[in-house]
Amino acid sequence: EEECQAEGNVYDDGNCQQLPDTGGEGGEGSTAVDANGNLTTSAAEFSGGWTNTGTYATSVEISKDGGNVDAVQVIRFDPAHVGQEVDIILILAVQLPPTFGSIYWYVVDTTGIVGPTLTLDIAGIEALETHTVVADEPKVMGLYEFEDLALGIVADFMFYFGYRTDDATIYFSGEPITLKVR
Repeated sequence: EEECQAEGNVYDDGNCQQLPDTGGEGGEGSTAVDANGNLTTSAAEFSGGWTNTGTYATSVEISKDGGNVDAVQVIRFDPAHVGQEVDIILILAVQLPPTFGSIYWYVVDTTGIVGPTLTLDIAGIEALETHTVVADEPKVMGLYEFEDLALGIVADFMFYFGYRTDDATIYFSGEPITLKVR
């Protein structure tokens, strides 16, 4: 299990599984957002997904009346950040059916889920935890088990994992892992 996770994979039910890429544009790097909302790219990489069948994917679909799913995300830090203490962050976007229009943004922190807001305050995102970046050592987030998850609504729940450096730049997965509730 330790060898599997050290390589940035997930150890689940006795198997070491490589996760699908949820990195930045083109699959390389990640989106970086500074305190002014400017976008750049970095050498950080993100992978992760959901499973309800034993095979991970960037999105899965469950019934709004309930279902069992597992989620995991792996952050591979930009080598430029080795030695830095960073904030691990998780942003949740909820998109209701088109008749409702808007995406509602939430921040997941140590107190739970905070929101919603219609615009995301980049500078105000609270950290889930702090982490010191070690060379070639990814951060495995999960495995999170959601059993008998009955949400009762039709929506897409989009999870963006990431981290914030001491200069207030946020690096997060360019594509979310998405739970489709139908």
